[in-house]
Amino acid sequence: MAVPVNIGVVAVAPRSGRRTDARVASGFLAPSMLGLLAFTAFPIFASLLLGFYNWPVIGTYTFTGLKNYQTLLTSDQYPFLRWIKNSLILATVNSAFALLMGACAAYAFSRMRFAGRRMGMLGLMLVQMFPAVLGITAVYYLLSRIADVFPTFGIGSIWGTLLIYLGGALGVNTFLMKGYFDTIPVDLDESARIDGAGHFRVFADLIMRLALPILVVVFFVSFQSTFNELPIAQVTLSDQQDTTAAVGLNSLVSNPLIQEWGLMAAGGVMMSIPLFTLFLLTQKSLVTGLTAGAVKG
Repeated sequence: MAVPVNIGVVAVAPRSGRRTDARVASGFLAPSMLGLLAFTAFPIFASLLLGFYNWPVIGTYTFTGLKNYQTLLTSDQYPFLRWIKNSLILATVNSAFALLMGACAAYAFSRMRFAGRRMGMLGLMLVQMFPAVLGITAVYYLLSRIADVFPTFGIGSIWGTLLIYLGGALGVNTFLMKGYFDTIPVDLDESARIDGAGHFRVFADLIMRLALPILVVVFFVSFQSTFNELPIAQVTLSDQQDTTAAVGLNSLVSNPLIQEWGLMAAGGVMMSIPLFTLFLLTQKSLVTGLTAGAVKG
């Protein structure tokens, strides 16, 4: 005897709720993103506008056109081109040496096994937890003593300042590059060693080529941080005629009696040109390196 079977109707949840949530989310996110964009773009817009005015005091201004830019590029009182030159030298040399040291350390931590490997990595990261300004007193004393023996690397020299910068971001650079090196298969190293390659050949000819995106990231981050650095350079390069762009522009508004806000804004706009150009040249590698290097740590 056949037994009747009751076939229930499967209830399907209406999708109108999901669509409503999506519309609410988009309606909330769009104004939020526009507000964030406006908040971010306001300092840029203010700097561009301020560069065309003379602001001896905030609230009192006169339109001067391109006079502020002309003054910075031609005046002997404000050697802006020398400031930019010093900043470019410091940023380029420091980024190149920091990249090389960080890559060597990252390769050792990623591919070699030795006692104290984990503690060494943690130690490098722990040092980075302390702000660089905590060591300004020690830096000043150290460079002052070095100046008595080697004036080229003493206080007031860009090369002495370079020595301070070189160890500043070693831990962060090593950590970023180690994360990327870990994504490169070890089988490639073993294949190269079968062909007779040693550690140096594997590092220089294989790892460095495959890790080009993260190398570009580290170079760009080191370059822009050194180019914009103020506290250490303000102590080690206090001479207004031979200092960095960041310190020179800061000196234009640091005096309460004479504050050249228009000149400072015009200099800030011109100071952003090298960084903006470098970003345009490396933006593809920057995106690849930042995303791939975050896979492992």
